[in-house]
Amino acid sequence: MTSGSSSKADTPAAIWRYYERVKDCIEARRRVVLIDRSTHLDYAGLSNPEIEDAFAEQFEELDHQVTCALIASFEAAVCRDFRTRCKSRKTAIGRKCKDLYKRKKQADERVTFVEVLDIWSGESKKHKVTEELKKLYRFRHWLAHGRWFPQKSGLAHVDPERALEIGEEFFHAHPDVDVEVP
Repeated sequence: MTSGSSSKADTPAAIWRYYERVKDCIEARRRVVLIDRSTHLDYAGLSNPEIEDAFAEQFEELDHQVTCALIASFEAAVCRDFRTRCKSRKTAIGRKCKDLYKRKKQADERVTFVEVLDIWSGESKKHKVTEELKKLYRFRHWLAHGRWFPQKSGLAHVDPERALEIGEEFFHAHPDVDVEVP
């Protein structure tokens, strides 16, 4: 993991606000196009069901993009927390974080997000929520790499609402991780 800067725009709460605004914009455009498609060349000549299908595809793609961004923001929050814990050995999790970091550094390897979650999973009484976040991460991997291979995250359906629910469960179970969720 490399250190980097984070902005307020990268938080789950900011991503959620963005999602709601863009959904509203797409919906407003859909209504305008259905009223008068002649001024919107992309939709000229299409029937109402074809226009509805086109907008459904836009909403679905927005859902994928926002889901990916939300999951990435969860990963960033956990990784920032990991870095902080590597500087302190005051807790069991902090000691394990520092040990993992040292071991990986000696082997000239990177600490992976799943390895960080494994520490949380092993030290937390909230094992199930950590495992759900791992599944969500696998789902993000599938999204981010073009969806060309079978989705095997263990989650049947993931949309922004489900991703946010899993993230909120994790961060509520681990309130000492500094993250702004809606």
